[in-house]
Amino acid sequence: MTLRFHYIGPADLLNKLERERYRTFHSAADLQKEAMCDHFFNFCVTAHALRDWFKKTPDFPIDLDIHKKCNIYPELEACRDIANSNKHFNFEPKPKTKGAIIGVSKVVDVFENENGDLKVTEPRGSIEMFIEIEGEPIRESHEFMDKVIEIWRSILDEFSIQFESIYGEQHRKS
Repeated sequence: MTLRFHYIGPADLLNKLERERYRTFHSAADLQKEAMCDHFFNFCVTAHALRDWFKKTPDFPIDLDIHKKCNIYPELEACRDIANSNKHFNFEPKPKTKGAIIGVSKVVDVFENENGDLKVTEPRGSIEMFIEIEGEPIRESHEFMDKVIEIWRSILDEFSIQFESIYGEQHRKS
């Protein structure tokens, strides 16, 4: 018996990242600040945990330092910093991640009917999280999460680990 009831390998966690990105975005759009923060935190913890899952794949090169490889990407370092600083009460490293800031903005929804006519709604409130990493431009959470997923996809591709996006895209090294 195992405690891993659904997640078998790194591809499963990559799919979980996609689901957390979706939940973070929609929580923000619905002005659910606590839910948005929960899902963003889960996203960062999962993105950081992928390092350990990756080491357990059958073809993983024994001499590769996965942490060193991941730390060349500021976004994966940020996931590490956010995950650890929120998991551990007394975590005080010198992170490259300067902060995650929540802001409120106005958005409009645009709908297109079958004739191609557009309908724009009245502006409504939306919340957003901004991630600040040393030496990088400040990014909105959805841009940050997209980049993290893109990086993990490229790492899985680099080591020929096949996975299928929850959006139906097949990924494998050719």
